[in-house]
Amino acid sequence: MKPITSNHLFRIVVLLALLISFAPDSGTVKALPLLAPPPVDMFQWPWEQGLSWVAFDGFDNGIRRPQTSPHNYQMGGAIDFAPHNNMVMGEDTSNFWVTAAAAGTITAKSSCHLIIDHGNGWTTQYWHLANIQVNIGAVVSRNQRLGVIADNKTQKVCSGNEFPGPHLHFVMRPKMIETIFSGWKINFNIQTNVTTFTKNGQTVGRNQPILNVPISGGTPTNTPVPTGTPVFTSTPISTNTPLVSATPVFTSTSTSTITPIFTNTTTPTGTFVFTNTPVFTNTPVITDTFTPTATGTLVFTNTPVFTNTPLITDTFTPTATETLAFTNTPSSTPVPTDTATAILTNTPVASDTPVFTNTPVITDTPIASNTPVPTISTFTATSTSVFTSTPTATPTIITGPYVLTSANPLNLNVGQFGLVTVSLNNIPVDGYTSTEFTCTYNSTLIDVSNIAVAGLFGADPVSGILGPQNGSFIIAIAGSNGNRAMGSGTAFTFNVQGLQVGQTAIECTARVSNGLGGLQGILSIPTNVTIVGFVTPSAVPTVVPTTATLTGQVLASKPVTITLYNPDNSIAATTTSNPDGTFSMTVPGGTYTAVATADGFLSAQGPVTLVNGNTSSKPVVSLLAGDIDGNSIINQLDALTIGMNYNNTIPTAADLNNDGVINVLDLGILAQNYGASGALAW
Repeated sequence: MKPITSNHLFRIVVLLALLISFAPDSGTVKALPLLAPPPVDMFQWPWEQGLSWVAFDGFDNGIRRPQTSPHNYQMGGAIDFAPHNNMVMGEDTSNFWVTAAAAGTITAKSSCHLIIDHGNGWTTQYWHLANIQVNIGAVVSRNQRLGVIADNKTQKVCSGNEFPGPHLHFVMRPKMIETIFSGWKINFNIQTNVTTFTKNGQTVGRNQPILNVPISGGTPTNTPVPTGTPVFTSTPISTNTPLVSATPVFTSTSTSTITPIFTNTTTPTGTFVFTNTPVFTNTPVITDTFTPTATGTLVFTNTPVFTNTPLITDTFTPTATETLAFTNTPSSTPVPTDTATAILTNTPVASDTPVFTNTPVITDTPIASNTPVPTISTFTATSTSVFTSTPTATPTIITGPYVLTSANPLNLNVGQFGLVTVSLNNIPVDGYTSTEFTCTYNSTLIDVSNIAVAGLFGADPVSGILGPQNGSFIIAIAGSNGNRAMGSGTAFTFNVQGLQVGQTAIECTARVSNGLGGLQGILSIPTNVTIVGFVTPSAVPTVVPTTATLTGQVLASKPVTITLYNPDNSIAATTTSNPDGTFSMTVPGGTYTAVATADGFLSAQGPVTLVNGNTSSKPVVSLLAGDIDGNSIINQLDALTIGMNYNNTIPTAADLNNDGVINVLDLGILAQNYGASGALAW
C-alpha cells in the first residue's frame, strides 16, 4: 500500500467531515401515484427477444444525481442499457434495435425519443434513438422494432445525456421497481445505491448480460433476421481427397521391414551380426546415386528399415550407429570412411565366420529428392568420415527501431485461418505519439479480416483504417490524452485466411511520429505464409486444437474474479486468480471481452482474441480500490460506508486492504483513488 501523504490525510479529514451530509433529502420529492403493478407477463425488456444486453447504470438514491432525475427511485426510476460493454462513440449501431416493451400507442415522438401509452396509466419512454420506424398514433405490438440506439457521433442523442457511449435510456411509469420485465425483478438497495436484477434465483448486476425471454404472453411479431456476416472460428475440415501432383520430399528417416536381397557372392570369415539402429541428425540433400568406398571394416548392427521400396542389388544394406561426415558437396558422390568394425546379424552366403566388434554411428540422414537405387558392395572402413553441415549464419543484431510482422501458423490449409501480429520494437526513450502502418500481401492467396488495435499506445487509443482492398490496407494509431507508445509491444493484429495454394509475403511498414511534427520511416521485417491444398497423410491422426489459453496477472489486495464474455454478453468462462494475481483459463478460440473484478474495487476490462492451440497473455493490471457500493465510481457514498461501519468487519467490500477491520487505513486507500470511475482499460 502507498504511504498516506499529508494531502491524503487532508482529504480523509474532509471526507469524514462530510459524512453526515451525504444522506439525501427526500422531503422535496413528489409522492408517486398509487397504481397496481401491471401483469407479470405484460412487459419485456426494450430490445429484441432472445438477445442479451447489459445495464451500465440504474436507480439512484439522490447521492449521484439530483433528486428530480428520472433515475431517482422516488421519481419512478430509469435504467441505461447497452448491447455490450465498452460502447464507443461512432461505432456501428445499425443492428442494435430497440423494441416496444409491451403493446400500446405512440403518444410522443422527437428526433431522438418515443413514448408509448400501454393503458391503465402505464407508459414507457425510449431515449437516444435513431432511425425511428413509427409515428405518433401508431399502434405497436410487443417486441416491434421502434428504432436503433444513436451512435452519438453522426446520430445525435437527446439533450441531457450524461455518457459518451451509445445507449438506451429506458423509463417506465409510474414506477419500474414493481414491474416485471421478461420475468426479471428489479432490486434496489437504497443504502448502497446498487441496482440488481433477479430471475429464477439468478441475480446479476451492472455490466452483466440480461437475457430478454418473456415468461409468457405471446409471440414476438417481428422475427429477428441476422444481418451481419457470421464469423467461423473453427478450422475447416476437408472431406475431399487432395490430388498431389508434386514429388514429395521425405525429410525423416525411412523405416521398413524389407529383408535385403543379397545377389553378390562374398566369402566372409566371421559371423555377420546386425545390432543397432542407424541414427541420423543432419539432412544433406542427395540427388544422385552413389556408392561409398571405404578401406576399413564397417559394423552393421541392424536390418535396414524403409518406408519406400528400395531396390537392393548388393549383398546387404549396411546401417550403422557411428558418425559419418561428408566433406564433399551432397549432390556429388560422397566417400565415407570409418574406423569401426562391422558386426552383421544377417547370414549372407559365407564359408567362414568373420567377427566384427566396433559399432560405427551414422548421424546424418540423406534426403533424396528422387528415389535412389543403391548399388552398395561389400566394403570395410578404417577411418571416421565426417559430414560437413552448412554453418548457421550469425544473426544480425538490430539496434534501431523496427516493425516486425509475424504470422501463426506459417503454413495454412486452404480455408484455414491464422493470426498475424504486428509489433513495434526498440522504441526510443521519448516514445511515439502516433504511427501509420501500410500492410501489403497477395490478395489472391489470402484474405484479411478482423483488424484489431492493441494497447501499445495506452488506454483508449484513436485509430483509423483504410481498406483492406487490392492486397493492402493502412491503419493509423495515436495515443489519446497524452498517451504514447513507450516500450516494445504489439500494435495491432489481424486474421488471414488461405484462399489458394501458394506463398505470399506479408509486410507492414511503419512511419512514426514523436509528436514534434512529421513522420519518419523505420526498418520493417516481413513474414512469409505458405498456403497448401492438402495435408500430408500420416499413420498417426492429426489432432486439431479446439481450445486456446488466456493468461495474465491482476493486482489487488483481494481475490480477483476473471470472466470472459461472448459477443452476445453471455459468460464463456470464469476463474479466480492465484494469491499473486496470476490466472490461466482455457476456452475455444474466438473473440471475447475479459473482465476482472474484486470486492470493493473498480473493474478492468478489455477485448481479447484467442486462436486455438495458442496461449495469449493480457498485460498486468492493478485494480483501483474504493468502489464499495459497486456503482463504478469512488465517491462520498463509499466513504460514508466506511464511516458508518468503522472498526467493524462487514461489509467486507469496505475492508479495502483485507486486514479484517474497517478503519482509517481503508479510508486512506479510498482517498488515493477518490473520484475515479468506470472500468479500467485492460
